[in-house]
Amino acid sequence: MAALIALLILICSPLIGGLNGRAWAQNFNPRGGRKNGLIQVGFVSAITDTSPSNLANIFLNVIAVRFNPLPKKDSKNQNLPNENNPKWVTIPIPSGAGAGVAGRPGDLQIDLLAGRTQLQMFNTAAVRIQTFRSIELVLDTTNPGYVVPVCSLGGALEGCTTVPLQLTNPGNQISILASSPVTVTKQGVTVVPLQINFTFNGRPTVQGQPYSGTVTISQVAATKFEAKISGTVSGSGSGIQAKHIRRLTLSAEPMGTNNVVASANVIDSAYQIFVPAPAPDSGAGASYDLFISGGGVPYEAVRMTGNSGSTPAVFAGDDLTVNFSPSKVGVATGTISGNVKDQCTSSPVIGATLQLLIPPHGTSGINCADPTSTSQCVSVATANTDNAGNFPLPGTVFAPAPFDSVPVNSSSSAYTMQISAPGYNSVIDGNVFASASKVGGKCPDSKLAPPLCDYELPTSYLSGTITLGAAPAPGTYVMTQVFAENHSTNTLVSALTSPIIILPTNNTGAFTINVPANDSTAPSYDVNGQPNLDLFAQAIDQYAGGTDPYPGHTIITASNIAAPTTFCQTPLPDSNLFPAAETMDCVGHGSITGLLNNPDINTFVELSKNYDQTSTGDVQLLSAVPVSLIAPGGGTTNPPVGNGYSFCVPPDNYSLTRYEGATPVESPSPIGTPTPIAVAPPQPTGSPSPCPSTCEDSNNKACPGICGNTSANPL
Repeated sequence: MAALIALLILICSPLIGGLNGRAWAQNFNPRGGRKNGLIQVGFVSAITDTSPSNLANIFLNVIAVRFNPLPKKDSKNQNLPNENNPKWVTIPIPSGAGAGVAGRPGDLQIDLLAGRTQLQMFNTAAVRIQTFRSIELVLDTTNPGYVVPVCSLGGALEGCTTVPLQLTNPGNQISILASSPVTVTKQGVTVVPLQINFTFNGRPTVQGQPYSGTVTISQVAATKFEAKISGTVSGSGSGIQAKHIRRLTLSAEPMGTNNVVASANVIDSAYQIFVPAPAPDSGAGASYDLFISGGGVPYEAVRMTGNSGSTPAVFAGDDLTVNFSPSKVGVATGTISGNVKDQCTSSPVIGATLQLLIPPHGTSGINCADPTSTSQCVSVATANTDNAGNFPLPGTVFAPAPFDSVPVNSSSSAYTMQISAPGYNSVIDGNVFASASKVGGKCPDSKLAPPLCDYELPTSYLSGTITLGAAPAPGTYVMTQVFAENHSTNTLVSALTSPIIILPTNNTGAFTINVPANDSTAPSYDVNGQPNLDLFAQAIDQYAGGTDPYPGHTIITASNIAAPTTFCQTPLPDSNLFPAAETMDCVGHGSITGLLNNPDINTFVELSKNYDQTSTGDVQLLSAVPVSLIAPGGGTTNPPVGNGYSFCVPPDNYSLTRYEGATPVESPSPIGTPTPIAVAPPQPTGSPSPCPSTCEDSNNKACPGICGNTSANPL
């Protein structure tokens, strides 16, 4: 849901997604010898003594999960080992996942409210073969997390802000004696779902006070939250190859993505993995792409297409079998490497994503190099560019980068490689070959120095102006981010690389944004952008002395803007993309809450805004997936699907639309027509206002009042 990603980019940096965008990806580490196995950890949550309908998020900052073989089964001392015991084994957070996520670096945020109805994956790591009898959750005791309340209907507390969370006993060790000992087998995968139990002990009564609570953990059955997929890989043997060769591995990705959420080594021609899945009575099941890689065999992929396809969708407790039959064994491996530049400026494209795509096994007539068929293909290897535009990023001796261990392919079986980056037209090259030499692959169709795998990404530009309703107050400033998405969709295609800064001396700020061009002369190598785009702009305001993740200025929109028709097109210097009537006004916070009738895993709600209510169409802003706002229960043995949603948005007129079918390779279907809704303006307050500067302008020296909530009719 790209419009949701837009908000995440605004707040911090892109987070790692998972099942339907709601589970953390795993940092799978396949290393380890014959004396090692894998532990896969995930979290669900239970919340006591709270009103979840009044909360948008409850974030807990996790540092690690630890396991200890003590106390021994027959020992008289059955006490928990202390923190400094040398036998503790650590499962760390996924590499890179903790950077810029509002906790200090090295933390991974778990949303306890979302965890009431779904498993959030933590990480998978290799450990020595043994049985563990103690489990510990390690939290960031300095900054354990925060709570985001929605706006209230009265009182002196501001909603849609990040309120600190304090642990009642921050120094206590959060450990348990395992109710089911965790046994790690030889190169097998042991699944450990943990329930985080959170009890609220105190809530703020005045602005500035924290929420406080107690955290404990317990073990839960994996079958309530995950499905098992197992099978064989014929002719592969153990899959253990020479040094520097990736082990033969089975990986699972949510369908149509390159986000691996579960992996396992293939041992003696067999594998077993566990993937997050919804309850059997929750409607639609989860859909996954499975593929094998490494071990000296060619890539092979299977798409789990749902109940209408040859392979069923996945529900919690399922035990599914999927077998693979690679066409060869003992295939040499090589590399694909190169550089990605901006076609217009020749500067490096930083953070570009490169994917190798293959058709699912058993399908025919799918050409992955055809942009209309790309979504039907499976991503089997991913690389990214560094600050110089070079790819792939380095791996390790034990875990080579996927692009450093690619099966060498013949002239009759070229790979398809897709290269993409925000603001650029994608490039799809269907004539790519891995090389066992130091050259790093052969890409004879590359427009830049073939046969090397160096590429140029085309782009073009739009320019415009952001206008504030009034200049910022003296001593303050307003930062604004601009996003572009394909017209009438939530498919985000670009964002400014750095926000606009508007100083008190004026009320306008100019910008130029890279966007994909719709160039009719472009060869099939370059993927044309859409003919029309929607733009929206959000302020990055200050609140209580820090960056406010929820803007106090209105979100302004520009609908149905014609995309540039020529690569590297110079934008008009005085173009005004946003209508003159669309000014960004300081209005304070607001929120929307509502319930959904019988949602399933593919249900989501889209918030949109139309600047003039004409036929140009709404501009889609934010997406919300359902979370449990009513206490789980009802006699089911599985957690229910969430039944509520919330948005933190500035007061304005919006539309709400329920959608079904959030799978990336599908076009989601709106359920009913958009429902207009007006977010209530902040309530007037006495003097001085308890709001510590959500936003200020030269016409309004005081902060806006306390925000109020708007309740939506059930969707």
